[in-house]
Amino acid sequence: MVKAGIAILVCSALWWIDFYNPFLDKLGLTYGDALKCLVTNDGACGLATGFAQLAGKTHYHPELFWIGMTVLVIGLAKSALPKKRGD
Repeated sequence: MVKAGIAILVCSALWWIDFYNPFLDKLGLTYGDALKCLVTNDGACGLATGFAQLAGKTHYHPELFWIGMTVLVIGLAKSALPKKRGD
C-alpha cells in the first residue's frame, strides 16, 4: 500500500504541474503560491479551475492528492504494526 500511495501522490503532483503551469503567469503566481492548489481548490486555485471548466478542459482535482495521502498513511500504519505469528 505504501508504494500505491506514493504512486498516487506522484501522479497527483504531475497532474497539478501540468494543469497549473499555463495559469501561473496569467494569474501572477509562482509555483510556491500555487502549491496550496495541490491540496485545495480555494482562491486562485478555484479561479483556474473555473477557467478550465469554461474552456471544457479537465481540471486538477485535489481529491487525488488526499486519496494518495490516505493510502500512504494507511500503508505506513499497517507496516508499523507487529506481524502476527501463524496460529
